[in-house]
Amino acid sequence: MDALKTKRKSLRTSFTATANKLKECLAKKEDAKDGDKLRALNSQLEDKFLRLDEIQNKISSLLLENTDTAAEYETDFQAAEDYRDNFLELKSKLETLLNKDSGSFLESSSELDVVKLKLPKFELKMFSGDPKEFLTFWSIFSKIHDSE
Repeated sequence: MDALKTKRKSLRTSFTATANKLKECLAKKEDAKDGDKLRALNSQLEDKFLRLDEIQNKISSLLLENTDTAAEYETDFQAAEDYRDNFLELKSKLETLLNKDSGSFLESSSELDVVKLKLPKFELKMFSGDPKEFLTFWSIFSKIHDSE
């Protein structure tokens, strides 16, 4: 039990350090726009929380087996819930920020995809009614209208 608590203490310290880094990045405007950095911190935070949650579950089950430690279980459970709430709050803020940024990125990238071409003005030769020019006119006319 003491070994698990020591391991949990280390994981909580590590989780808190990563959570604080993430909070600092979210507070700074220039860091909040760096999606790669935020995703990396999110991955680290999730990994640390999952390991912390696994150890916490083991400790909780050991505390429940021992009937003498009901009060200790309550305080331990409350501390674990505080970490869970902190994790979920940060994750929610981060997802909101990343979704908002990816939406604006998609809008700006779609604007970049629109290509504006300056094509020369093309005027068809008008048929003058002269039968000698009809074949020339008809070949140009048919190429334009029959091509796909």
